[in-house]
Amino acid sequence: LSSYRPSTKRSTRPEHDTSEAFPATSELLADPRAYFLASTARVQTPISMAAHGYQRVNEESTAQALSYSPEASPVARASRRTVTLEEGWGLIYNKGILKLHRIIQDDGVGRQFTSKEHIDLYSLVYNMCNQKAPYCYTDKLYTLFGQSVTHYLKTVSQVAIVEKPNGELMVRELVKQWKHHCLISRWMCNFFGYLNRFYVRRGNLPTLESVCTNAFRTVIFNPMFGKMTSTLIDIILQDREQECKDGKMADIKGGGDKRSLLKAATEVYIAMDPEALTVYRENLEQQVLADTGVFYATKSASRLGRLDAPQFLQMAQIDLDAEVTRVKDFLHPSTLDKILAVVRDHLLIHRQSEILRRPRGVMHLLEHDDIKVLSLLYTLYAPCGHASLVQIADIVRDFITKKGSEILHTFRSEDG
Repeated sequence: LSSYRPSTKRSTRPEHDTSEAFPATSELLADPRAYFLASTARVQTPISMAAHGYQRVNEESTAQALSYSPEASPVARASRRTVTLEEGWGLIYNKGILKLHRIIQDDGVGRQFTSKEHIDLYSLVYNMCNQKAPYCYTDKLYTLFGQSVTHYLKTVSQVAIVEKPNGELMVRELVKQWKHHCLISRWMCNFFGYLNRFYVRRGNLPTLESVCTNAFRTVIFNPMFGKMTSTLIDIILQDREQECKDGKMADIKGGGDKRSLLKAATEVYIAMDPEALTVYRENLEQQVLADTGVFYATKSASRLGRLDAPQFLQMAQIDLDAEVTRVKDFLHPSTLDKILAVVRDHLLIHRQSEILRRPRGVMHLLEHDDIKVLSLLYTLYAPCGHASLVQIADIVRDFITKKGSEILHTFRSEDG
């Protein structure tokens, strides 16, 4: 239908009978491309298109669709006859999988798969799954699918990552190989899609997508996540310590945008277990929270030695806002409440008595009626729970008692 566009003028030509002969049901089941060819011939007939109000744009496209020949390639020929496992898998591997690997390694510069090649490969898999015994190879194709994915990860992806020195370069290469793996998985799952539709469903087996993810987790992620997590923690520490501009970390020579790298790396953790997020929480989030606590405990002690209460509270608000931005930029949304709780705990709760009773603490703010800072004080401590507000309430009570006593003393002096 890509060769036609809707006409704005209703056709006045009489409708024609375009009921071309379709293959019998048995033929459709035996050959999945029969329906494609028959329906293409039916829909793209110029007379029938004109009768339904369409204008012809390119006559050659219809001729090409109608002249589609299943004998055009070895893969197409094999999909229409009984083939052995060795012959069929050889065609799938050489004409499909190896070509896909070359496209990925060339960053998509080489010749891509055509629609015909895609259909031929899918049809060959379909044929090998529906041949009569002993030539039905459904279970063997499922096994070979997983083995081919694992083989690429071990011989290409793992080698490329190991060659990089530990640190940021290693993480960048791992992220790159993950993206390549996602592309390979998507195309492979398309080629072998028939397995997902019937064999996997009937046998209650892991889907092809799960097979691909589990292979990456076993071969690449599990051996590497320790070094990867350590590197990400170091980059986050740099992000906190360096001056930021427009919410982005200042570029380090040869480093690029660090937050983009952090986001891409975090997505790898999430993809390993997207439903429960167990991998992300146990291998990245816990370490991030622990490091956050250490960082802000040190910051709190340093600031109390040189800042008064209003300045300390203002810096705390800036830190909380910065952590919200970090979570949005490169962590999972479920981490937000946890990381804010850690920051409040080490900046505000552990040092609350020192903050509130400093020379320019709460009593000073009340005496000078500093509504702006008092409002900030309440905003910062309200999410920390009732216990944190009790200390503030005690100081307010002392202030009211003090002022009341002064007023009573004044009245008594005047009466005396």
